[in-house]
Amino acid sequence: MAGETDPYAYLNREGFTSEKFKVEISNLPKYLGMGQFKKFLAKEGFVPHKIKPMGRFAYVCFKDDMEKEKAIEKLNGVMFRGSKLEVKIAKPMKDPLVKKRKFDEVNSNVDDDKESVPISQKIENVTLPYQGMPLSEQHSLKKKYVEDVFNAYKNELKHANRSLFQSQDGNLCPIEDTVASPVDEHYRNKCDFTIGINPENSLATVGFRLASYKKGACSVGPIAHLSHLPLKTIEAVAALEEFVRKSEHAPYNPEDHTGIWKNVVIRTSDAGQMMAILVMHPQNFEEKALVELKKGIQDFVVESGIFTSFFVQFQGAKKSNDDVALEKLSGDDFISEKLCDLEFRISPLAFFQVNTKAAEVLYRLVGDIANVNLKSILLDICCGTGTIGLSLAKRCKKVYGIELIPSAIEDATYNAKANAIENCEFIAGRAEEKISRLLDGLREEDEIIAVVDPPRAGLHQKCTQALRRASKIRRLVYISCDAKCAMKSFVDLSRATSNTYSGDPFVPKRAIPVDLFPNTSHCETVILFER
Repeated sequence: MAGETDPYAYLNREGFTSEKFKVEISNLPKYLGMGQFKKFLAKEGFVPHKIKPMGRFAYVCFKDDMEKEKAIEKLNGVMFRGSKLEVKIAKPMKDPLVKKRKFDEVNSNVDDDKESVPISQKIENVTLPYQGMPLSEQHSLKKKYVEDVFNAYKNELKHANRSLFQSQDGNLCPIEDTVASPVDEHYRNKCDFTIGINPENSLATVGFRLASYKKGACSVGPIAHLSHLPLKTIEAVAALEEFVRKSEHAPYNPEDHTGIWKNVVIRTSDAGQMMAILVMHPQNFEEKALVELKKGIQDFVVESGIFTSFFVQFQGAKKSNDDVALEKLSGDDFISEKLCDLEFRISPLAFFQVNTKAAEVLYRLVGDIANVNLKSILLDICCGTGTIGLSLAKRCKKVYGIELIPSAIEDATYNAKANAIENCEFIAGRAEEKISRLLDGLREEDEIIAVVDPPRAGLHQKCTQALRRASKIRRLVYISCDAKCAMKSFVDLSRATSNTYSGDPFVPKRAIPVDLFPNTSHCETVILFER
């Protein structure tokens, strides 16, 4: 197939790709923010499909050839903040899979022993790289990882807050020993499995990819041998795999965009409940064909007797906000899980820690290092479904949870009522907008503690600025699932006082790795900041 060797073959396939309509805009002003650039383009009458900034130039993709030509004609030579823009047609990006394959062919120096490793072992090496290593060694490696992040954090503080750096004698707080998970097998309550082809037997397989598409991988390997998966999850995957293999439809191929079966998210609870979200590409199916497809899935779900909730979602070649919402085919709207002697309702898209028993350890630790007591008012920022605040509610005077996603706030409010917890209030909105209004109603003498558990990339800059301005917050606990990615947030919390970051800086006092993901290289990091 030409598509296997030509990195531009995707441009000739059916389906939209904005790479056909890409321009390069160069000679951009220095220190130009993405928001400023978007406003400029909007003012000139353009709403691009995609923008990729590259410093003093940017790649801008449009929705059709007419918009591309119009942009070249209108923007070339325009003055923007003292810079004369240059606009020209840009070469489309190469298909990353084909590009990677060509690179591997040229640089093929892999020995026969490595090539002969079974795919099941390769999958284990990728998903559970610490499998077989004593837990004590795993904990040491995770502590070392956090120490390395804090060394980089310390070096950043030399420039961001020199007086703080010097007052600490060039040292931040010591990294404490890794806190162990109570369980190290069958602990993962949520997994996202890819549906693809196993290269060893050429059969449709529900499992894990060896690597991302960008890294050149389409192959999917089996998962039944992986120790972190619950046995019920493995059973569900086997049933789905059999269903897909018997289906007249093929797994979705990200290279040529054929096939329909993309991936399936499976969630389990200790109560034995099982939720699945099956994601499919709709292709060009007519409504009647989609109805028949969903009927076949419903019949499978009923016959299997495994799932207590089953949803489907139709998703195009690339994820977007325009994708069809989840559609329930069978069962309940939620599953329930016990955590810290409380029962939580978990909706399909809600965040919930993937290791329930270790999450209990994590939340108790948060309460302990923050010194939460009956005089404390706890601000649970990025609260999700309220797990942290509700878990600590009995230990404090009042809990306020702030979360951007309204459905998560609905879950949190329901969870409070279901557990007869009356000292919690949950607020939907942006944290940077809600924090100051909330604090205005609290007294100076109130003992206010903030807990933040943001996404992997860390806090939004505006949220960090709001926390810095909030002088009533003297103690803050930061929970990070990827300390390296979140380091900018740590630095911003500790920066010297300025117009951008007003208020006294936060100083790290304790840092503790928590092993929520045994046999992997990942861990949560809990950091106590004080002013």
